[in-house]
Amino acid sequence: MNLSKLSLSTTTLSPPSSLQQLPHRRRQFLDVRASSSSSSPATISSSNSNRRVVVTRERGKNGKLIKALAAHGINCLELPLIQHTHLSDMDRLSALLTATTFDWIIITSPEAALVFLDSWKAAGSPSCKVAVVGAGTASIFDEATVSSKQLIDVAFVPSKATGEVLASELPKDGDEICSVLYPASAKASHDIEEGLSKRGFQVIRLNTYTTGTVQHVDQMIFEQALSASVVTFASPSAIRAWVNLLPESERWGGSVACIGETTARAAKRRGLRNVYYPSNPGIEGWVDIASTFPLFRFLLLVHINKRGGNFLEITTRSKQQKSRDLFPTMSSCHSFCCKMNEAVEDEKLRRDRFSNLHIFFVVVAIAVFFCFQL
Repeated sequence: MNLSKLSLSTTTLSPPSSLQQLPHRRRQFLDVRASSSSSSPATISSSNSNRRVVVTRERGKNGKLIKALAAHGINCLELPLIQHTHLSDMDRLSALLTATTFDWIIITSPEAALVFLDSWKAAGSPSCKVAVVGAGTASIFDEATVSSKQLIDVAFVPSKATGEVLASELPKDGDEICSVLYPASAKASHDIEEGLSKRGFQVIRLNTYTTGTVQHVDQMIFEQALSASVVTFASPSAIRAWVNLLPESERWGGSVACIGETTARAAKRRGLRNVYYPSNPGIEGWVDIASTFPLFRFLLLVHINKRGGNFLEITTRSKQQKSRDLFPTMSSCHSFCCKMNEAVEDEKLRRDRFSNLHIFFVVVAIAVFFCFQL
């Protein structure tokens, strides 16, 4: 698991492939491989137990994320921000599944998969070939009944879990007409049908459900969420709901862990800072961000507070103690330490330059003062 970045005010390094952060002025990327602890396992273990991550999916659908984070020793605070509503196209979906056979049925979210399964059962459970956007959506079909899995062939998953990549990679037999049924959220973008249409696919899109904000949020839970280590988001709708709840007078600066790039860009557009997301959207990368980023922010603060310390000391201690609690390999540890040292040196250089500039202006001010006295 690679961690993208710890925020400093200087230098820019290349981000690793598995985790990205949206562009932001004067920020820094660090390539780190880590598990769940530091060079002081007892200290970090205690810190983990006190950390809290906020989960914001619809009520009853946060269980998988809560369980995964609990495996990292992290407590979760459930604050549902969205709710789903079925639309009239859901009935049309059942009718189409009964009357028509499609070359592909495209499903791009767990909720779309659940809605599809309901309509599919109402249509008499016909055989069909499905393309899903990623592992999280595929898992909904994996968890279905045995009879469902025999009749629903999940035949394609793109190399990257985004609609654009799915549209560019979906298999097509030569120049033959290929029919696609795309049941989706009314708020989903049009990237898939536009991309497929350009490649010659015939696409029918049905808006089977929509996502809206919840009518009521417990104010006490929301106040706790504001001070949490990380808030997780799985959709732009959840981002919108969160921002609308924030007091206008408060500039919230917490860390945001998004399930994918689409949600992350929505967060950035809404003015949120410290926005992180896995380059390949899905539950595993999402959990890695939410569980690991606060740990490395903690390590950075420890190092800066020590001032005289050096991150390469961690490498030495790990060798002596034969500890693999922080890094799975010594080479990854050494890589992290070197980059962290470079970052801290750059930060010190920036501070020195600022200090020298400050002294220069003081000297100029004194000189001007004496000139006027003469």
